[in-house]
Amino acid sequence: MAIGSMTRFYLVSWLGERVSADLRSAVFNNLVHLQPSYFETNHSGEIMSRLTTDTTLLQTLIGSSVSLAVRNALTLTGRLTLMVITNLQLSSGDFNRGARHTDSDPDLWQTGAQTLQ
Repeated sequence: MAIGSMTRFYLVSWLGERVSADLRSAVFNNLVHLQPSYFETNHSGEIMSRLTTDTTLLQTLIGSSVSLAVRNALTLTGRLTLMVITNLQLSSGDFNRGARHTDSDPDLWQTGAQTLQ
């Protein structure tokens, strides 16, 4: 289990780094080809700050959040499968199958009261 978690963490972190590097490269190549008038209206420090912040946020999202969501979805699927295999009646929510009385049955309350006496 630990080796699987370590491998998943490594691969997802690598994927996040790779996506972040590719995105930074693409945005930088786009910035290089912009007209000089763009840089007269926008400050270069602000552009670089936005680039760094956005790519770091995407790296965090891909690196941890997506990984946890996939892991939790697989865990839920496995748990539901095992629950169905173990007890189909409880899994389907059919709790009253085979029951003789329901809570609204007046005879049930009389029988219970007679038992207590």
